[in-house]
Amino acid sequence: YIQAAYIEVINEVVNTTSERFVSFTVDTAQIFRDEGFDFKNAQLIYLTKQLSPSYLRVGGTSADYTYYEIGDESPCRLPSDSYHCLSMTQ
Repeated sequence: YIQAAYIEVINEVVNTTSERFVSFTVDTAQIFRDEGFDFKNAQLIYLTKQLSPSYLRVGGTSADYTYYEIGDESPCRLPSDSYHCLSMTQ
């Protein structure tokens, strides 16, 4: 069964979003996989620049089990092997 759809283009703003709207997300599990996540990938950099200005959200289920090491003052103290430590160099 085929049904037709029609789109009418109008030149008026119908809604806006906050500047703080999440532009893109990296799942924490992608950072911790064996081969890591290449934030220096040229195509990734090019595509994310197209969203500028934007915000990066680091999240996902694994984020619930992630501690952040920020400088020498806050080393990760993980409660169990189920948790991860994300450092500034990562």
